[in-house]
Amino acid sequence: MPVDVNALRHWRFRLGRRFDDLLGGLLFLPGLLVLASGLLAGGGGQGSTLVGSHPLTLRQDVPVPQPEPGEALIQVRLAGICSTDLELLRGYYPFTGVPGHEFVGQVVEAPGQANWKGKRVVGSINIACGHCPTCLANLPSHCEQRTTLGIRGRHGAFAEFFTLPLRNLH
Repeated sequence: MPVDVNALRHWRFRLGRRFDDLLGGLLFLPGLLVLASGLLAGGGGQGSTLVGSHPLTLRQDVPVPQPEPGEALIQVRLAGICSTDLELLRGYYPFTGVPGHEFVGQVVEAPGQANWKGKRVVGSINIACGHCPTCLANLPSHCEQRTTLGIRGRHGAFAEFFTLPLRNLH
């Protein structure tokens, strides 16, 4: 369903700013901020996810992703909105999926790595293949096969939950 801006105007961003004031009241921002701050009413069960394309939609029927071995399931605590997110949604890049690549989260699950559970994390957004000559030269952010959180080939942080490789977490 499209984001209902009027229904979301009463929510406040964790820093206490009014939604309308944050970035000039762009119509899709209240939905992003509600998701990023974890304040979405009725946001339980499967989780709430903002799906980017045209038009931007807020969905509550997206299943919580399952982490692969070596990955963590992260619950978003706070997500930032930057110019890249805005440009993607304006059509700068042929983007579809869940946007968002700046976040603070908490590890909910990390198969086989119990020491990660409960840790507060941030993450590197480029997920390299680890096998190509560029990766083997220790230049993973230049890997031609990489995915990029919330930008290219990997759903991002404007959801209640997402996954990232443990090697990307700090």
